[in-house]
Amino acid sequence: AAKKAREQGGRKFSRKKQEEMMFEEFGQWVQSNMFFLDYAPVIFTSALDGFQLDRLLEAIRYVSGQLNQTLPTSLLNRALQEAIERNPAPSSKGHRFKLYYATQVGTRPPTFLLFVNRKELFSDNYSRYLTGVLRKAFGFEGCNIRLVAKPRPKSIDPIRRTSVKKKTGKKASLREQSRLKGIKAKKKAARRDDARQAKRKTQWKKPGTKAKGRSRSTPGKPR
Repeated sequence: AAKKAREQGGRKFSRKKQEEMMFEEFGQWVQSNMFFLDYAPVIFTSALDGFQLDRLLEAIRYVSGQLNQTLPTSLLNRALQEAIERNPAPSSKGHRFKLYYATQVGTRPPTFLLFVNRKELFSDNYSRYLTGVLRKAFGFEGCNIRLVAKPRPKSIDPIRRTSVKKKTGKKASLREQSRLKGIKAKKKAARRDDARQAKRKTQWKKPGTKAKGRSRSTPGKPR
């Protein structure tokens, strides 16, 4: 690159400038040919003379810190919703992609769970777009970001009756039955604890002690 620049412009560059131009040109070649790692920093080092080893270790520590980064759920959802409003995902058969909410479920690598209306509308291209949005907003330089789309679970109506069967006569679901069993077990354990405490109080009571309270005197018989 330095030789080509000298031939075109007729200018002479210092050795340091030539190295910088060579690194820049080779760095562009690496990023264009290894496009799937465009999020990783490119650092030129030499194990023979220790060239830029300190910079390499500094980059490793920085990327390690980025891998452990956790995002607040509110900021994460705000950034994703704004990105979807600016550039909506392509619709399919009249259905549009909707993001209900997102949350971070892991680190190293950073993993985000997205609850959506239709998982098939979340294409790889749109996943890369949202990944780029997260990098621009929160960093994650040198980190592989994972976005996992999942259909939103159906809402469950609260249980208002203690009976196993509903008014319609149909059996309750397994989740309702397990919840009712748990409530009954807690009540039974509470009654058992109350009985034990009452028994301990009667055992530790001294013999011959009178119960506290006002004593009522019986009136004498009339003469």
